[in-house]
Amino acid sequence: MGNSRKEKDKRWIRTKLAIRDAFSQLLVEKDISKITVKEIAEIAFINRNTFYAHYENVYALLDEIEDELLDVIKDLLNTTDFFEAQNNMYIVLKKITSIVNADVDFYSRLINSTSASNLIKKIKDYLKTSLISQIKEKTNLDDNTLDYILEYTLSGILSVYQQWFESDHSQTLDEMLMIIGELAIEGVNKIIDSNPSKSKKNLR
Repeated sequence: MGNSRKEKDKRWIRTKLAIRDAFSQLLVEKDISKITVKEIAEIAFINRNTFYAHYENVYALLDEIEDELLDVIKDLLNTTDFFEAQNNMYIVLKKITSIVNADVDFYSRLINSTSASNLIKKIKDYLKTSLISQIKEKTNLDDNTLDYILEYTLSGILSVYQQWFESDHSQTLDEMLMIIGELAIEGVNKIIDSNPSKSKKNLR
């Protein structure tokens, strides 16, 4: 009975992976509003009832993919102190990149898709909220100013990621990360250091 359950679990996982792969292929070709369950089922070699056993509709599939990626990023940030890592932003970016490297082809198709803007916005909004709460403890900058700083910084970082996925990859991901890591942290550090919090001033 245990083996039977394991086989069902394996089939369930294989089917979900096939559905996601088919979906990501279609996302590169057309907008999500034009993707049908029938198309996904045909590419994944399943019937439509099998698809509906896993997802309510195509949008539910996309939401799950985006939310799972966001959950991994959340776990990463919850275990990373921005200020401990601020002198080597490359390490933080490398951790985030390792998530994508687990399935580069899939995420490349997803990030190059017409629906990528929503995923990028979700990631940026979460990163911004998380980093603002950390940075506020070290600076006297108001929320609006911090929001502008992080909007500028994170938009730049995520845009470079997106551009890399659209490129021929002649420059390695590591090389790209080293450059944007130094640029990003240099700018943020300069502003934070020039506007220290009262508690930080008292320590000087």
